[in-house]
Amino acid sequence: MIVMSAKLKDIRAGDSITFRSLTRYSNEKATRIVKEVPPKGKWMHGYVAVRYAGYGDFYVRLSEIIEHHPLE
Repeated sequence: MIVMSAKLKDIRAGDSITFRSLTRYSNEKATRIVKEVPPKGKWMHGYVAVRYAGYGDFYVRLSEIIEHHPLE
């Protein structure tokens, strides 16, 4: 099931997300598996961590997520 408007409470580690990856080298659409969803109170709350472009922890804002694919 593909969810078009993702909410932080619905995203879990292991799910995959499609997002617009704005980096200094590109602005491409990418699909990656979620590594971590920081808990409330942690400095990166509101973001999800994925592996992308050589970064082990590439943080994606909720507003950058295009599609959410739950693990099921």
